[in-house]
Amino acid sequence: MYDVEVRPEKGKDARDPGIRAIDIIWEKKPVSYEEETDLKDGFVFRTDRLDLSDKEVLEIYRMLVRIEHAFRSMKSFLGLRQGSHQIEESVDAHMCISVLAYHLLHSIEYRLRRNGDHRGWSTIRNVLKTHERLTIGYKAKDDDGALKQQYIRINSNAQPEHMEIYRKLGLSGRPLLRKKLVKNQ
Repeated sequence: MYDVEVRPEKGKDARDPGIRAIDIIWEKKPVSYEEETDLKDGFVFRTDRLDLSDKEVLEIYRMLVRIEHAFRSMKSFLGLRQGSHQIEESVDAHMCISVLAYHLLHSIEYRLRRNGDHRGWSTIRNVLKTHERLTIGYKAKDDDGALKQQYIRINSNAQPEHMEIYRKLGLSGRPLLRKKLVKNQ
C-alpha cells in the first residue's frame, strides 16, 4: 500500500481536467497487506457475483486453476502450442484438437478425483510415462536368404503404481499383445 501525491503545475488545481503533473511522490505505508486484511497465510478472492456462496467461489477458482494447468500441460507435453495458422480450416482443426485433448484430460482427472486420487495431470503423466509400448527393429535373412526388416512390439511391465491408476480409471491394465511385423526389403 502506498500514499501517492500528484503535484500539479504552479498555481493550478490538480482536479482541473487537462492539468499537467510536474511531480509524483509516493511513499510506502508501513502497514503490511496481511495486517490490513487481518489474514495470515490466506487468499482474497474478489468477484462481482453476489449470487455465489464462498464455497462456490472457491470451487470456481479451483476449476480455473485445473483448466489453466491442463492447457499449460497440453501446450508443453502434447505440442498443442498455438501455431501461426493463416487458413481458417487449420485454425479450426487446431482448436478442435485442443478442445478434444482438454476433454480427455479432464475426464481422466475427474475419474481419478471421484476415486480419491487428487493428483494433477503432470504427476499422473510422470507416473504413467514409465509404462511404455516399445518397438524393436532388426534385420534378418529368411530361408531364401532375402534380407527383411522385422519389428517386434512389446510392453514394459506395469508397476503397482500404474495398476492403481488403471484401476481407478476402470481399465484392466492388461498389456497389448506382442506383435511381430515383417517388411520385405
